Amino acid sequence: MRNVRIAAAQLGAIQKADSREAVVARMIALMDKAAAQKADFIVYPELALTTFFPRWHYEDRRDADVWFEREMPGPATAPLFARARAHGMAMTFGYAELTPDGHHFNTSILVDKEGRIVGKYRKVHLPGHADFDPERTHQHLEKRYFEPGDLGFPVFRALGGILGMCICNDRRWPETYRVMGLQGVELVTDRASKDPNQPAAAKIVYRAWELGLILYYAGLWGNVLEITPPLILTEAEVDTGVAILAQAVDDVVNGRVADEVLDGFAGW
Repeated sequence: MRNVRIAAAQLGAIQKADSREAVVARMIALMDKAAAQKADFIVYPELALTTFFPRWHYEDRRDADVWFEREMPGPATAPLFARARAHGMAMTFGYAELTPDGHHFNTSILVDKEGRIVGKYRKVHLPGHADFDPERTHQHLEKRYFEPGDLGFPVFRALGGILGMCICNDRRWPETYRVMGLQGVELVTDRASKDPNQPAAAKIVYRAWELGLILYYAGLWGNVLEITPPLILTEAEVDTGVAILAQAVDDVVNGRVADEVLDGFAGW
């Protein structure tokens, strides 16, 4: 039996004025805390290095390139990789990637215990819109600043198992898990930049757990969601998991899960 201790790193709000160096210092502090608890693997949020810049509209799309990383690791992120190596801790985090040939992706990487990048995923299911919407109080311009990922849903051998990655909105689409499941995935890391710490979200997780789907939901306020499904290798098993989540959502929306069930719920 394999045991992997996973730390879900809660970064909290990152402001526009926060430098990469300041954010990385926060990430290192969380990593140090995780190391003190003997974590093997730490999971950081989507777009962990910057504010969630798709909330802002830039008339010239190129002005948003300030939020993108042109190399990984770079000067600002090298200390994070060095600390991970020193702790012997694997990690995964999200960032905005600008490729040498000018493509923009919402990206997540998997780094092994030696500090080597052993996996990369680029977000496929981009939510939001591409143009400024005057009716919205907050913009969600992922479709303006990012291209759909071009790597599919690969899996990687790390930590003695088979790992996959997805990002936020990807979790809503069954092919995300089906494609990785058919490759034998055992652990999927997902990360988000919005607040899942709401009673409805908590109750959905509770109900899904009650109905038999194993979920580990961690990172309150815009941080990390860990999903560990039963080893899903067939389309039927994936469909069962999706059906359970759908039932959980329906139960919560229609008031069939009471607030009191969350008291002491170990799965949340």
